[in-house]
Amino acid sequence: MEQNTDLDDGPQTLGVRAGGRDQDQASRLESLTKDDMRRLRLGLGTAMLLDEVYFGFDRGDCLHGQLWWFDEYDVDLGAPVAPLEADSPHPGTLQRRFTHGRVIVNPTGQAVTVTFPEPLRDASTGVVGSTIVIPPSDARLLMLPARKSRCDVE
Repeated sequence: MEQNTDLDDGPQTLGVRAGGRDQDQASRLESLTKDDMRRLRLGLGTAMLLDEVYFGFDRGDCLHGQLWWFDEYDVDLGAPVAPLEADSPHPGTLQRRFTHGRVIVNPTGQAVTVTFPEPLRDASTGVVGSTIVIPPSDARLLMLPARKSRCDVE
């Protein structure tokens, strides 16, 4: 990381932005990267573990005037039915159950495989199954298969 120590107010980091992009690079991006989407899911899933939290996403620490909307924002998991559960359903993960599904956050550095007694639909991929792999530093919004997000097309 480059440091500028010539300034009167001490060392400052130069050109370091979220995702390793500077402001000029970020302004030219026309789509989000896979890492941006992972960070979106991790942030949204973490916010959903708690009560009375608002969440918004942008590409980093610059260009905050952009408006982003994601399919995950349209998922209706219903009301929470329990507080967050640590080390559930896998050691190191966090889970919260809702009337129509659940949120699982994997803040660990390793992928985790989770198996459920009933099939669930991954809101990000649309895949329905009873075994789901959650990558490291990622989260999944999982809904009952009969549920659809508001953006599903018949």
